Amino acid sequence: MPTEELNHHYPTEGEPRLSASPVEAGRALAEARRASRLKSEFLDQISHRVRTAVQTVRGMSHLLRDGGLSTAQEAYLLNIDKSVEDLFGVVGEALDFSNIEAGSLAIADEDFHLKGALDQELYALHLRAEGKGLLLTCRIDPNTPEVMSGDAPRLAQILAVLVGNAIRYTARGGVELRVTNGGYHNDGRLFLTFSVRDSGPGLSEKQLRALRRMLAAPLTPHLNIPEGLGLGLTVACRLTLLLDGDMTVESGENGAVFTVTLPFREIPLADDDAGLLSQAEPEPGPHFAEPSPLFALKGAKILVVEDDPINRLLIKAILSQVGTETRTAASGAEALSALREQTFAAVLMDVRLPGMDGLETTRRIRALEQELERKRCPILALTARARQGDRGDALRAGMDAYLTKPIDKDELLSQLGAHLTPTALLVADDRHDMLHVLVERGFRVALAETARAALYEAALSHFDLILLDTHFLRQDSLEITKVIRRLEGYSGRRAIIIGVGVDEEAAERCLIGGLNACLPRPFDGDEFAALWADLGHV
Repeated sequence: MPTEELNHHYPTEGEPRLSASPVEAGRALAEARRASRLKSEFLDQISHRVRTAVQTVRGMSHLLRDGGLSTAQEAYLLNIDKSVEDLFGVVGEALDFSNIEAGSLAIADEDFHLKGALDQELYALHLRAEGKGLLLTCRIDPNTPEVMSGDAPRLAQILAVLVGNAIRYTARGGVELRVTNGGYHNDGRLFLTFSVRDSGPGLSEKQLRALRRMLAAPLTPHLNIPEGLGLGLTVACRLTLLLDGDMTVESGENGAVFTVTLPFREIPLADDDAGLLSQAEPEPGPHFAEPSPLFALKGAKILVVEDDPINRLLIKAILSQVGTETRTAASGAEALSALREQTFAAVLMDVRLPGMDGLETTRRIRALEQELERKRCPILALTARARQGDRGDALRAGMDAYLTKPIDKDELLSQLGAHLTPTALLVADDRHDMLHVLVERGFRVALAETARAALYEAALSHFDLILLDTHFLRQDSLEITKVIRRLEGYSGRRAIIIGVGVDEEAAERCLIGGLNACLPRPFDGDEFAALWADLGHV
């Protein structure tokens, strides 16, 4: 869904007084807005330069670690990494602070998976807690929806501040994050409550008073940071209010509890799909079978478009370690020239390129693919800018993912692997042979044993291939196909659906009903590979 700009107008110190003439008032207002914009742009430039430098330091640190070090050298690098992460956090907070002051903070409204959004942020925090001998737990009440619409990055940012502070000031015991369903309001919004509880010393009375005053104050551009609260907590409070949420705090000798309540919209399946979904009990969860995470990267041809020579060297070194064939380009023009000469499995695209930027380069790549009738190549954005609205700009330009600098090696390889690994949903009873064939050919396979489980997986994720055992599902095969095709009407992405065990008499009816192809039983790996190639895949 599109990103919305919050155009809050705050009175600034440079705005006119009531006694000023209309002309003077207009000039003063224009000057105040210009000063605010220049300040925001200046901080944005600083953020870009710092993130680029941090990317280099962290990346080279990881490469050194892979080379084999002594215990003391490992400790030195860990301290470097910690300092880099602290610097990275401060830069992000300063940029958000500036955007809040300018009244131009972008708030996203996009569909996301709650547990996935939390897992990504809590992983790094778990390592920090573990390093201090603390236990970090996360509990999501079972009646909490799994998929919803809202601003997942801002939610993660708020919780990272609260959980990070709890870990910082807790010496023993642990920190708990709990998510509960606060119910629906009259306007249809779902409110979720996120409680962060620690066993630390708690807040002082002075800190509590300052925090409550800040939460009760109107939204103004002048964000005075109360003593003892820090920039991160100040930004987290303001983000909560800008998201139309609420934050409360309780503190005592046994620790502190921060509670944030935020509105979202639940993303349910269409009502007309409820009948088929209710025919069976839900599965306990998705079951995946997959090749090695780096399986798809070995031998893959990757184009790295990056104007900074050190970053080109760094990314190429990371990719070379996992066996990719990497080519680099320093500009958009070089990238287009390379793509005319050969095809690539994926492109890593710096957003800020000299001359033609990464967004325009991506648009031209998409046009080139249509001109040459080529298969769509995944393009992953690399940026040191990391402003919320930029992600939407990148996706609208035709990019498939958005990675912020400093680039984390594991995240980079994971994202690349995810975009290069074909995914399959296997709906069958006797599935051993089919599963073996798919995994052997590099598919990441999700398994479903009922019609309900199949639709749940198809609604939650996009699959390149769906294999339906028509004998096992009987009459449900065509119904499942119809529902999946309706769901794809919303996402704009289409899976290849193959029926397995379809006799000649039923094959024509199945193809009319939405299947792409049919295979007989017993399932033959070579026959499947030939069919998959005929359908335009290798």
